[in-house]
Amino acid sequence: MKRVLTLSAFWILLAAVLFVILLLISEHRRPRTAPPNGMVINVVTDLGIDNSGNSDVSESILKAIKNLNPSTPATLFFPPGKYTIDAGVHIPATESTFGGLRILGAGMGSTYFLSNCTNGFAWWYDNQGSTDNLSGPEFSSATIQDTSYAGRCRDLLRFTQTAMNVISRMRLLNAQGNTYKAGNVSISGNTITGRGVNWTSEMIPSVLQVNNVMAEICGFKSTTQLVLCDTAWPGGAVSNASYAIAWGGRALTFDAGKTYTQYITVSDVYISNSLFGIFSMGTSKGGNSRITVQGKAGWIGISGKRIPNSVGIWLGKHSDTFQISIPVNNVARCFVMDSAHTNFFDGADCENNSNSTPVDTCNGGVAKQDCIAGYEISADANSTGFGNSIGSPYVYLAGTAVKVDNTYGAAYLSIMALRSANFSNLNSYEFSGVKGCPASGVATTATIVDWDCTHTH
Repeated sequence: MKRVLTLSAFWILLAAVLFVILLLISEHRRPRTAPPNGMVINVVTDLGIDNSGNSDVSESILKAIKNLNPSTPATLFFPPGKYTIDAGVHIPATESTFGGLRILGAGMGSTYFLSNCTNGFAWWYDNQGSTDNLSGPEFSSATIQDTSYAGRCRDLLRFTQTAMNVISRMRLLNAQGNTYKAGNVSISGNTITGRGVNWTSEMIPSVLQVNNVMAEICGFKSTTQLVLCDTAWPGGAVSNASYAIAWGGRALTFDAGKTYTQYITVSDVYISNSLFGIFSMGTSKGGNSRITVQGKAGWIGISGKRIPNSVGIWLGKHSDTFQISIPVNNVARCFVMDSAHTNFFDGADCENNSNSTPVDTCNGGVAKQDCIAGYEISADANSTGFGNSIGSPYVYLAGTAVKVDNTYGAAYLSIMALRSANFSNLNSYEFSGVKGCPASGVATTATIVDWDCTHTH
């Protein structure tokens, strides 16, 4: 009898041990519905998110973010692998939600976010509140790639009405964008009227090009009428002209929303084969400001087949106090300021190879060196375009190193030590369509000091 009791106890004990082991295995495999905050959360081992690339994990990532305590900083770590986000991760923030959120990969060559952008974006932090959000997320050490190869990605990484972001060691690839150029346009004031066109609201915001001049479109009225961000076209009224609208294809986008996007650092990012590398949207109020783009370990440009009308960094209306020192290569325009003011470029080099980048409204869209520029600057008033500074730039194989489209764009413009001349460009300067340094007494307040001219107004 005693032996039977001993065996019973043994089997009971063994069953209990097996139950505990099975419970631990089950707990390890089951994703947490409320992950701990204030720590690094491994999205694969802690949350069960698929990193094989075989399933769309957009909703799983968004759920993980929404489960975080917004008042406690947390890091979502994405270990090596492929994370398919075809639907895109749209974070609808309000005021202080998701404070201190950090999206951390294992490296640009290890963690991949792959998206065919069925909703037009890959990642979008969208503050839908009425005031500034001073706790935007940090993104670092990963690749975001448009896999549609059809211009679906309007934005790979977009920030709306946020601040205090850090974007570092990110690789953004293949947002190739779209171009529309059917019919022709006339422009009166800020109204663009098309003939033989069929425009859509999806094209806004975009960049309009007429006679090799670029300016941003902010509004959609109808299939035949659009609205400039500026109050007028930089070169004055336009009548029945050929044109091109370049839209989408924004790798990194800053959007002021209802107020401001500001106090952001971008460092050592690699942006390739996108229509717009960095796009600061123009706005009628607020703006994008106090943003630093730095790091010679980074690069913006085209490494494959050239994209017509491509721009390295676009600063739209009310973009101000940017500090930019990143190199840009092989695009139609390296840097554009469209009614943007008090921005500082410090050694922001612009280089092209011998195969010039095509521009649709110049030379019939055929690639030609004369159609490209290092810097293009315009404004609709002195107050929206004053005080930009370009220091020690190197511009190589451009038609024009610095192209200023109107006198407002030259308001208190400072160009110091341009390290390019006729040996590397067809010409160094163009002011309001006239090549060369501005003559004394003309209506410009630009200050230019370099080997082509020492010129102060």
